Amino acid sequence: MGPSRGLKAFTAFLLASCLAYDCEKETFRLRNQEDADALRGCSVLTGDVVIPSAAEGNINLNGVEKIVGNLLSQQCDDDCPGITSLASDNLTDITGALSLRNMTGLTTVSLQSLQTVGGNINVEGLPELTALNLTKLESAGSIYLRWNPKLANLTLPRVEFITGEESTIEMVDLAIDQWPTFIIRQTSLVPGARRLGKLLVRDLPNINRFEFNNADVIDTLEAHGLPHQKAMLQILEYNTRERARDGRADMPADVIHNLTLTGFGQNFTVTGTRANPNLKIEVTSLTIANGTMPQVSLFSVTNMTRLSVVDNPGIKVFSMPGGYDGMTPFPWERIVFRNNPHILFGDRSPPDSEGEHAGLFSLSGWRWGFNTSSLVLESNPMHFRWL
Repeated sequence: MGPSRGLKAFTAFLLASCLAYDCEKETFRLRNQEDADALRGCSVLTGDVVIPSAAEGNINLNGVEKIVGNLLSQQCDDDCPGITSLASDNLTDITGALSLRNMTGLTTVSLQSLQTVGGNINVEGLPELTALNLTKLESAGSIYLRWNPKLANLTLPRVEFITGEESTIEMVDLAIDQWPTFIIRQTSLVPGARRLGKLLVRDLPNINRFEFNNADVIDTLEAHGLPHQKAMLQILEYNTRERARDGRADMPADVIHNLTLTGFGQNFTVTGTRANPNLKIEVTSLTIANGTMPQVSLFSVTNMTRLSVVDNPGIKVFSMPGGYDGMTPFPWERIVFRNNPHILFGDRSPPDSEGEHAGLFSLSGWRWGFNTSSLVLESNPMHFRWL
């Protein structure tokens, strides 16, 4: 009996050692569900988890809670159907990147417990992908969702922190019909945190209204729309006490350095919240181009220095930044209005204003004095009265 007990103990030791070794290696390859099942005893995988180009079927990584490394698909230059679905109910943390690319057969990705991705999220070039579930995702380096033309079901409601060097969100060529409700905040809860570097949206034909919610600083917001689409920017109130609590009381709020809108056909508005409609946002540079929108309202914009409005055949009413305070205090550098054949200018009308043009102080142009280093006016049917 003694040798038998010793043999059993030695066997158990070897098994434990093998299991421990299996949880830590340079690369874990998931060719099928059997490979995934072999990792169920590992709550933490240390090493890259790779889905080879020849992988197939459905892969469920249940049991794995953390990957210390990357989760990625192998590069494929030809037609690689790859797996059909990727799922995990337990995975909460990937310290590296999440990269799923060029798998022509992948239809669903459900990582519903995933909260943090230390690197970038790249979900790109997946022609059959219809659903991406990242319900609990809060933080990622950057997020690139591009060239997935059937992706209609996107669950991404909780993202607040973009922590990477590029600090970018790009959403291109998707079938979603609603703009995600995530709130873009500073990328860290410590003073000196990076701002969001860039938010880019393009080729999202099923969305009727883009509601960009901004509570902090965005370097570049670039949105390319279509004639049936409307863009609106809502300024979220983020008060001084909250900033002090989060350790960033000294950081500027509500700033977009470069805002570009092209192709939109419905009115563009900048608004505060219902509780505080008078909130203001600083937009340093604004470009509106190639749109058919009939009206642009910038009453809630302040501190603009560069404005370019080019090739917009639909704009009839353009309300300049500043509201009743006017343009005078702004540090203008360059103003360009070119080829806007129906544009009118004005500000809010006095309370007793009536008639066809109620809502404007004047249809003859600006009624404010202002200074700018460069002013370009070309192919706009306007008459000016300089004060």
